[in-house]
Amino acid sequence: MRDMPPVSSHDVLRTVYVGTQEVRVTTTELYPCTARGNTGTGAALATCDRAIVLHPHPKLGGSRFDHVTMALGSALARGGVLCVLPELGGMGWSWRGTNELAVVEALIRDQLAAMAQPAQLFVVGYSFGAALALAGGGRVLANDATARSRIRGLVAVSYPAGWAARLLLGWLRVPELLHVDLQDTSLCVVAGHQDSFASEEDTQALVNWLETNSSCTTNGRVRHIWEPDADHFWVQCADLAADHVVQFVNDCRDTTGRS
Repeated sequence: MRDMPPVSSHDVLRTVYVGTQEVRVTTTELYPCTARGNTGTGAALATCDRAIVLHPHPKLGGSRFDHVTMALGSALARGGVLCVLPELGGMGWSWRGTNELAVVEALIRDQLAAMAQPAQLFVVGYSFGAALALAGGGRVLANDATARSRIRGLVAVSYPAGWAARLLLGWLRVPELLHVDLQDTSLCVVAGHQDSFASEEDTQALVNWLETNSSCTTNGRVRHIWEPDADHFWVQCADLAADHVVQFVNDCRDTTGRS
């Protein structure tokens, strides 16, 4: 994966709608080189599998340029997935992330509208972004039945499952995933054993909750990946997190003949 050619990177100012409110979001978009080279009409990109990659909490210094977020996006793009990395900070929003969550929902709908069959969408998040990925993806899946065959996977890397984060982010348990038929959508949780923001017990409780309360009929389980030596920040090992996510995405794409 790391020996493949570099991806093409472009910054794009996207306009999305939260209800009737127009919101402009700066994104870094990482294109697979082969897709970017055949975009005369945009058809190649429209049929390219996509991933939205969400960064940590902006009030704690998170941005789309975070090293883990960039590692995830770059690795997925090298594997043939068009990646959109939105900038969710700098807007004076609250710790609870309510506005960020609304914008993530709007971004998911925006990407679905830009896609043509047989393209599939993955929503990937790291830390605070992991909570946004499950909650935003869960809300779209709960409210739009047509999205359930197009959102192929939700991925949470270093989900902040500890008690302090649960107190701060009241929507962490993603109630929208309750009773949603995930026949075509798979879930993946990647965590480090040394994570200071979520103990092994906290993360296992999240996985158990997801398995109990969502209808994961694709594989019957949530894929749960432990990295023994990683902490919450994936210091000097962000590529390991990226490898796990790429493998999960490729396995999902294999089932549809897309990888």
